[in-house]
Amino acid sequence: MSPEPVEFPTGCVDDEVLELYVLRRLPPKDEHQIDLHIMECDDCQSRLRVAEERLDLLKQALRDIKANATSALVLVDLDGITGDGEH
Repeated sequence: MSPEPVEFPTGCVDDEVLELYVLRRLPPKDEHQIDLHIMECDDCQSRLRVAEERLDLLKQALRDIKANATSALVLVDLDGITGDGEH
C-alpha cells in the first residue's frame, strides 16, 4: 500500500518550499512528501517546471560569468607577457 499524498495547508506546495525542493535542500522525508503531491497536482507540476527552468537559466548565467571572467584573466595575463599594457 503506497502512502497517501500529503495535504499542504494552502492545498499546494508554497513557492519557497518548491525552490528548496528544486535545489535539493529539503530533508528526504519532506522531499518524498512533495514528490507525492506533485505527482497528483497539475498546478504544482507547472510551477515546478518554471522553477527548474529558472534554476537552469541561473546555472547558465553563472557558467557564462565564469567563462567571461576566465577569458578576461587570460587577456590580462597575455597583456603582461607581450608588454602591450601600461605598467
